[in-house]
Amino acid sequence: MKTRDTSPHTQHLGQAPMYFDYAASTPVDGRVLQAMLPYFTQEFGNASNVLHNYGKNARRAVIRSLELIASSIGATAPDQIIVTPSATSANWLAMVSAGTAGSKPGHIITSPVEHSSVIAAARHLEKIGGAVTWLEVNSNGLVNTDQLKKEIRQDTALVSIGHVNNETGVCQDIESISHLCMDRGVTLHTDATQSFGKTGFRVDNALVSMATFSAHKIYGPIGIGCLYVRNNTATKISVPGDYSATANVPSLVGFATAAELTASMSTSEISRIKYISMEFLRDLHSRVDVQLNGSSTNRTWDILNLSIRNIDGADLARAAKIAISTGSACRTGSREPSPTLHAMGLDIDRCRSAVRVSFGRFTTATDAGAAVDEIQKVVSLLRD
Repeated sequence: MKTRDTSPHTQHLGQAPMYFDYAASTPVDGRVLQAMLPYFTQEFGNASNVLHNYGKNARRAVIRSLELIASSIGATAPDQIIVTPSATSANWLAMVSAGTAGSKPGHIITSPVEHSSVIAAARHLEKIGGAVTWLEVNSNGLVNTDQLKKEIRQDTALVSIGHVNNETGVCQDIESISHLCMDRGVTLHTDATQSFGKTGFRVDNALVSMATFSAHKIYGPIGIGCLYVRNNTATKISVPGDYSATANVPSLVGFATAAELTASMSTSEISRIKYISMEFLRDLHSRVDVQLNGSSTNRTWDILNLSIRNIDGADLARAAKIAISTGSACRTGSREPSPTLHAMGLDIDRCRSAVRVSFGRFTTATDAGAAVDEIQKVVSLLRD
């Protein structure tokens, strides 16, 4: 029997909603799935037990996967990779390890537009006696680097600034920030979850001390991420005991395959998605009163945060036959205005009208055109 293809790039209006929420999660690439399958049914050994070939083969897969992940992100060695259950776990690990490394909680610098996991870790450090400086951001969503220069002090343990914002697509000048931190001898962590494969980001070029990555944002499986830690980084990472449990070989193989594909395809994929996204925005702008939230120049084009005047974003997302969101997947469902948009100085109406439309590997120009038609139709219905 021939099975129906239900991958996002074959879905059409009238069947399942077309997928425009790639910033929340991506489908597993078919090549990634094929690489994973043998480790469920054939090479299913425990990588910790190398007394027989099942375990030895699993161990080889783990070593090879770590090597592939490291080379794909620009790391020099696989021992710079700490595998984690998620990007959220990696962010927490970086923040809390740095903030509690000394005899007392240290000073952390971050911003109010970071991923919710970074903000949660910073709040935790504040509660246990640490000092946190929250950098200002401008209306374009860019952090104030002049303020960063002034706020670094002798006891600053970490600066954590995400490269690409997961709600707006705004891209921080992480290379300039990294040079500033290096000059001042401060450890820099960046959440690169939304930038790997979408900006040309590599840890060797960005010169960050630590960076967070996630498999399910690059067409790999959900439930695995990693923290990159540069050699000689001042922060000593306190890895929880459960991180050294039995290796999840299928997911690690999937992560590695996804990372390798993403690195090899990034140049062409960035160009293709930018074209589709910009055409989508031009077409939508010609039909409805829409505003782009965040910088129009310092950004990736796979994520658009849009406000349509006099339309509630949540109502639009629920009514439209396309899969979009009202912001970060970690906040979807909240009726409170996005902290990111609020920090950028947007008024309450613009915040509440915001939706996030994100594009990916399987988005076509035809899909984007159909999405514009659908948004225009729903906006007209909501205004009647």
